Parts: sequence; structure tokens; C-alpha cells
Amino acid sequence: MRQYSHPAQIRLTTGHSSPALKWLALLLVALAWSTGGMAVYAQAESSLEPPPPELRVSITEGMARLSADVLSPAHLRLLDRALRLSQPDREIIVESRMDYSRSASWMLESELVTRIAALLESGEAVVADRSIRITGTTAFPDMQAGLVSRLEAVADTDSAIDYSVTAVSADRLPLETLCRSQFYFLTQGKRLDFATVGAELGSGSLTILDGIAELMSDCPDLRIQVTGHTDARGGDDVNRQVSLQRATTVVDYLVGLGLARERFSAVGAGASDPLVPQEDVSAVRFNRRVELSLL
Repeated sequence: MRQYSHPAQIRLTTGHSSPALKWLALLLVALAWSTGGMAVYAQAESSLEPPPPELRVSITEGMARLSADVLSPAHLRLLDRALRLSQPDREIIVESRMDYSRSASWMLESELVTRIAALLESGEAVVADRSIRITGTTAFPDMQAGLVSRLEAVADTDSAIDYSVTAVSADRLPLETLCRSQFYFLTQGKRLDFATVGAELGSGSLTILDGIAELMSDCPDLRIQVTGHTDARGGDDVNRQVSLQRATTVVDYLVGLGLARERFSAVGAGASDPLVPQEDVSAVRFNRRVELSLL
């Protein structure tokens, strides 16, 4: 008689038992192995959950460096543009890790942190281990305070925000830098709303555009590209046409407020440049957008 023991403490004894009993015993052994294997698999799967996303922006004399987890190429360009246009006199170094599994809320959080960091004279902004730390000096304390308030509203509820920034004089800053920084303050986190079908501007969009028109009147060198985007529903030709119509509607409204049409460029990108790759409900909302960027 031979005996075999299983880690789950089920014993199989062979000898003069009937074939039916043998098959039953084998079935119990297989079930025990399967149950144990499933437990191990579940434990391994939970340990493979992705770590919290990370971002680091450091501003030093002559250099601005960005390193971030991003959802898509469009997300990376969004962060790069936010940093580059607020730091025009510094060398820009951008590093990224593409991770399509991140949620759309990370796109908003990372953009806000980058815009806050872009207003630093020196210092850094770090997102790691579900905490946000921003330190250094800034010539735009009021703008940063407004962006920090927005960050508190969209950041992960488990995130702790440590904001320790000292204000310095803005007298030496050129007008171009002031204008660009104010532009980002006016547009960051704001959405231009349209009817689901068509290119009619919502009332909330008019308030945003009125502020931009006032800024452009004070900053005669600012030029803006208006780019319309759609979600992936619908055909390519229709999407490009709708996105261009929406971009043109924005330009027409600003021109109607007295600004020269030559200061604007309207582009219809259709669904070719999504911010969020997954086509779920949140992806549709984020991908259907109109972006304003400085030329």
C-alpha cells in the first residue's frame, strides 16, 4: 500500500478500494489543487496592480525638466506645451512612460501639477506614492493659488498636497511671459462646451472666450491656434468637418469681439488625436474637445 500526501492535507490511499472510489478521490485532489491554485493566482493578480502614477517637474536656472507617466501621445504634448510656453527662456527636457491603463482623472491632475510647476522661478513639483509636493519660488502666487485650488478638487482623494512656495517680485518679468502665464491660467481646466450635434457654443464657453479676448487686447503679440477634436464615433470625414466647424465658431466669436482674424488659426483634427485611448464614457467626454494653444 502506498500513500501520497497533498499540501491541502487530502490523503489518497490506493489498495483494494473500488474504481469509483478511486476516481472520487482523484477528483477531490484535483479540486484541492485547483482551489489552492486559484488562491495563489488571486494573490499574485492583486500584487500586480499598477503602482500610483508619478510625475516630476524640476525648474532650475536655464533648465526645466519633466518626467511623467502619460496616457497617450496627446497627453504628453499637453504637458510639454504647458511647461514649454511658460518657460520660454529655459532648455526643456521631457521624459515619459506611456501607460494606457491610467484613468482620465490622472490627465487632469498631471496637467494641473505641470502648470503650477511652470509658474515656478525655481523649485520642483513631485507626484509620487499618492502625495503631491510643490516647493520653490514663484512670481505668480495668485495664479498658483488658483491652480492649487483646482488641483485639490480633482486630485485623488487619498493624495496629500504639500504646497510650500515663496513669492518673489515679478517686476523683472517681460510682458510676453506675463501674457503667456495669464493665458494658461484662463484656459487650464476649462472646457469649451458645444451642443452634442453641431457647432453652437454653450453659455459657459462664452465667459471663457470673453476673458481670452480681454487678455489678447492687452497682449497684442499673442496668437492662438484653435483645434477641434471629436470622439471616435462617426466617420472620419464627418468628424473632421464637425471639429473644424467648432474651431471656426470659436475664431468667429473672438473676431466678433474686435480681434484680428490673422491672430488665429482654426484646425479640425477629427478623432485622430485622442487624449484618452479607451472609448468608454469618460473617454468620449475628454476626447470631444476644443483646445486653445499659443502659436
